Amino acid sequence: MSLNNICVIQDRIPQNEKMWAIADACGCKLAVKENGKYNEVYGLVGNTFPIKDKLKSAGFRFDGAKRAWFADQLTFESLRS
Repeated sequence: MSLNNICVIQDRIPQNEKMWAIADACGCKLAVKENGKYNEVYGLVGNTFPIKDKLKSAGFRFDGAKRAWFADQLTFESLRS
């Protein structure tokens, strides 16, 4: 599923399981976009308002045009700790 040039991930694969757990915990969907350098940037799409301060302090950046919070995989996984 594509949303404003980002891809909402439908398939759960073991490599993304930590990020899925975070998305599930906040009731959001996991999304991915490419940054043009072979790296993928992961994001959360959905009702992120209740956790926006936590996302911001963890190093996520909000993309208003795409209506999602994005970060690299390491930053994303740091939310669990």
